Amino acid sequence: MAQHPLADTQFFLHGESDIVTRALAAYMGARGAQVTAVPRLDELRPPEDTENVLVVHYSPAAGLAVKLPRLKNDYGSLRVLLLHEFIDRGKIEGGVLSATDHLLEKPFTQSNLEKALAQFRFRPLAGRHVYVFQNADAQPESLLRTLGAIVVGAAALEAEKPPIELAVFSPAALDDGFRAALAGFRAAYPDVPIFMLYDPQAPGILDSAILNEIAYLVQKPVPRRALREKILTFFDQPQRDRRKNPRKTGISQIWISAFNPELGTPELFESPFLIDISQSGLSFQSYMEYRENQTMSVWVVAEDHPDKIIDLRGEIRWRRHDAAEAAGAAFKYGVEFTKQNSPGYTSFARMIAMHSG
Repeated sequence: MAQHPLADTQFFLHGESDIVTRALAAYMGARGAQVTAVPRLDELRPPEDTENVLVVHYSPAAGLAVKLPRLKNDYGSLRVLLLHEFIDRGKIEGGVLSATDHLLEKPFTQSNLEKALAQFRFRPLAGRHVYVFQNADAQPESLLRTLGAIVVGAAALEAEKPPIELAVFSPAALDDGFRAALAGFRAAYPDVPIFMLYDPQAPGILDSAILNEIAYLVQKPVPRRALREKILTFFDQPQRDRRKNPRKTGISQIWISAFNPELGTPELFESPFLIDISQSGLSFQSYMEYRENQTMSVWVVAEDHPDKIIDLRGEIRWRRHDAAEAAGAAFKYGVEFTKQNSPGYTSFARMIAMHSG
């Protein structure tokens, strides 16, 4: 079934006359959009699970130069379509223009409106094939289709073997069915990166056998907007291969993620190119950009205990990026561990001590 052109898009209408508001709502709704009239901009609360567009009529007395930038700051993914009269041409305040994504002058034809709405069909993954494995979690497939990706399921994978660029696994349980699907995909596509949505409460054990096959991991629950940003970041990276290179005897794998102190959870785990590691910290190379003093979550998987993750915290003490190198050069980072009297750090320190020398 063909998807409506504005499906999964929420439009908010503000400041227009009732007749124009009804006409716009009917036009957008017929194309699959959800449309809501917003009498007061202060009441606007765009949801995180859709693409959100504010259609607002310009009025010099509406205070939009203050209100629109504030909304854009509070809701980073919100986009603005500004309707204005021809007499306002050249008079619109800079604060309004800076927060506007597209201008549409009135009166406009249906063709003009269609062209304006086309600006909000953000399809950066158009034509890209992405394999999705999910159990009772429709979010990844819905999001990928919204971004324009060609979503491939197991049946098409076996029948056609399309050119997959990314796989997204969102299992309800780390059971034999999931492991078989993971092994089957890896056998068919040995070099395609896998992005995994992991539920820490799901039945089963996240072990080295699973981690060895994936490139990036994000823990559930994850807001749609955050997942969207992480997937787009993946496709924007100049290099997306898996970089596992432990230099310390006894270590099987290292995983790194920025840690969100407000939520108390890690963000996107990657397995970077490990340079060195000791009891005090580690250094690594990555195409992801982190900032100095950023809190990091570090997972260590020991060779002796492949089914156990040692969870550590640390802070980035230094970073290097040679601007003279070609665009897309990797960053190098140094992380200092937060020493704590926790079972995780104690196990890590003991493991390093056992294999030193």
